[in-house]
Amino acid sequence: MPFDINQLNNLDYDEAEPLLADYIDGVVEQFAKSPEGEAYAQEHPEFGGWIATFKRLVLHLRRIHPAQDD
Repeated sequence: MPFDINQLNNLDYDEAEPLLADYIDGVVEQFAKSPEGEAYAQEHPEFGGWIATFKRLVLHLRRIHPAQDD
């Protein structure tokens, strides 16, 4: 099954948290397979770490400050 980059959209933190590890692995894998990812990996072989940190931060901030419906 293809990776769905939008699979965590519209989930709150408690719903997304159990899916997070696999999601981050999928994002990193897709980036690594892209031409941009391959070029970046040549200079920065540890590139996946910042993606995981960023995604956890975004989900944590959504937990603290959930989107408000207007």
